[in-house]
Order: sequence, then structure tokens, then C-alpha cells
Amino acid sequence: MKNSSVKLGSVILSFAVMTHANGEPQTAPQAPSMFDNGPLPLTIIDLSASDISGIALIESIMHIAESVIHVNSCPSTAGVYSIEVSANGSVKSPQSNNIKLFSPENTEPLALNASLNPQDDFRGQTINIKQQNNGKLKETLISGYSGEFTLNKESNLVVIESHLNASGLNNGLISFQNSSIKNFYQEQKTTDSTQYLFNWGLQSLSAEGYPENTYWNQSKLLKVGGHLKRVLLSNDRLIGASACRIIIESASVEPKKDNTFLHKGTITISESTPKSELPKSSEF
Repeated sequence: MKNSSVKLGSVILSFAVMTHANGEPQTAPQAPSMFDNGPLPLTIIDLSASDISGIALIESIMHIAESVIHVNSCPSTAGVYSIEVSANGSVKSPQSNNIKLFSPENTEPLALNASLNPQDDFRGQTINIKQQNNGKLKETLISGYSGEFTLNKESNLVVIESHLNASGLNNGLISFQNSSIKNFYQEQKTTDSTQYLFNWGLQSLSAEGYPENTYWNQSKLLKVGGHLKRVLLSNDRLIGASACRIIIESASVEPKKDNTFLHKGTITISESTPKSELPKSSEF
């Protein structure tokens, strides 16, 4: 995979060139108030292997959606699609960790598998995501998806890199590269068994090796009894042809087997702006 520092540099540069319509420079974007006193402490986020693999699979679907939006435009891709995730966190067992994306236009889902590498007690863990067979999001063909989801030992910092091919004009394939960096922090609600995880970060989409779009991402996850019950991911386009928001939400399906991450949910693509209210974030 290409050097992630180059891709991340394109994200940083995109903020540097933002201006008002009249050409006047903007003030620098403000960090959330939780960073008023400096960096957050290196809190260890306690996530099970099944939860980690489930999040990795959902993030991969986000990368695919961004590529399809770039090919077809946000208005053409807008809609609601379904996802199903089943992951037990078994190491080197991709058949046990999978996600399916269903489009109303297609009879067969787009499917991905996750293969977890053994955890390094010092550095962290890497998860490899692969596409099973060619699939489609709406009417756009997706092939050769390959991604790496790498998190640190504390599970509070994640880097995601991926490559895929998407059909463009005249059905020619376009090579996309996607790079994300996210950091999680944990807040306790009322009891030791109920906790929230939050995230904010940046994402860069490149086509044929050249940066095209940037997204701001944010997440809210509910953990009950040590397992993720609700997941809400939102990506808002910052640089691109038009406003676009991608929201993936899922909930645990009960009853489930053992410690399996078994979720069903939706992916919603709309022309919302980054300042629009985040739907359903107050429901849990």
C-alpha cells in the first residue's frame, strides 16, 4: 500500500486551503472542548475481538460508499441500503467474520470477509479485509476490495487503508485508495456495564493515486455488558463536488450466539451538510 503519510498530508492540506466564497481566510477550525487541557489520556478501550472485527467490516463499507459517490455523484447514489454483519473474532478465519451490503437493485449482496492477525501485546492488531466476489452498490460494480484495519494496543487509535476498483464511465474500472485515521475515547454513562464510545477523525479518498475528496468522520457506539449494542458512524464530505453525508447505523440482533458481533442496520447516503443534525444520535 502507498505511504499513508502522503495521503494524510493531503487531508491536512485540504484544511489549509479552505476560504470563504469572497476569498477571505477562515479562522482555524476549533477542536472539541474535551481537548481544552491538551491531549486526552491514553485510556485503554476494552473491545472484544468480535466487536473489533465488526467495526472493521463496517468501516470498509464506508470506504466503498465514498468511492461510488465519487463515481456517480451524491444525488445519484443517495438512498438507503441494508447491511448484515456476523463476526466472532476468530483469528485467521475469514469465513467467520463477514458483512453483506444489500442494494434494492441487486439480487446478490456485496460481501466482505475479515481475517484477524494475532494480537501483538506491545503494538496492537491488524485486520485484513477482502472482497469475496465482484459485487455492486446500486448499479456500480466493485471489485478487488482490499483493506487493512490497524489499531494500537490501547484500541483508542485506528488507521484504515484500502484499495478497490469501481466501474466508471463506459464501464472502465477506476482504482480508488482510501485512508482514515480515527481516535476513540470512552465515557461512562451510569453504571460500569453501560458505556459510550465516541470518535472523530479524518478521511481521504484518492482516485488513481491522486487525492479527490476529504471527509470528517464521527462515531457513537453503545457498549452494554462488554459488547457493542449500537453503532452509529457518520462521514461528511469536506472537499468535493457537492455536500454529501454517509451514515451507517446498526443494532445487535438478539438472541445471538456466544460473543458474536451480530448486527443488522442501514447505510444512508444524503446531500446533508456537515452542520446538519446527526439523526438518531440521541436515541441511545
